Amino acid sequence: MSISMKKRKQQELFFRCLSSFCNLTWFNQYFTVYEFTFVGDRLLRKKSLKKILSKWNVSNQDELEKQIRWFLEVGLRQEFNQVRNQLTPLTEKARTQYIQSLDKDHPDYPKLFLTNRGLHTLTEAGIAAFDWAWSIYLCRVGRRLGYLSNNQVREWMIQAAKCSQRDYLDWNEFMTAFHLGYYFKEEDTEHNNQGKYGLSEMFNTLVDKKSPFLKIEWENDLFDE
Repeated sequence: MSISMKKRKQQELFFRCLSSFCNLTWFNQYFTVYEFTFVGDRLLRKKSLKKILSKWNVSNQDELEKQIRWFLEVGLRQEFNQVRNQLTPLTEKARTQYIQSLDKDHPDYPKLFLTNRGLHTLTEAGIAAFDWAWSIYLCRVGRRLGYLSNNQVREWMIQAAKCSQRDYLDWNEFMTAFHLGYYFKEEDTEHNNQGKYGLSEMFNTLVDKKSPFLKIEWENDLFDE
């Protein structure tokens, strides 16, 4: 079924907002308002997009498709949920004592610490926002580089967008989950540092008068059939 041009534009804006904090660079806000273009130095922009793919060890179409499917079907959320399942049977006191008993250099400490933090701040969906955002972002990059067709990426992006709306009630919940997901991936226990990985920038974006987030509600009918 075809959709109106206006609705398609709104969908694309929603995709850009969902994935806007995957790459916190000086041109991040520009490419939330607008889709990726090779403005200025074409080779420089193309190199920048390929650098994003290299973050996930992706260098060709097959690897990109595999990585996007991983985010959609498995994702970082699987590991987070496994750690959470280890912790939830314990009382809060027992969880704290167990984590504090580990040396901070212990390989399990960072993810246990961060998952325990997430028990108090995240929805049941955990850090799934990280997976949904990155699947959309890689779709956008792959489409712009010519690795993926528009029809292919739209199907994946719509899937991720629907999952995002199912799992979280608003932009705040989504961004909080995405942010903790970044710490979980990096195994970074300095979670109180809101400047890291753009948390303060994320929430400032929500109240900025020129923010693209103000142009689109979290709860919408953009993907109703």
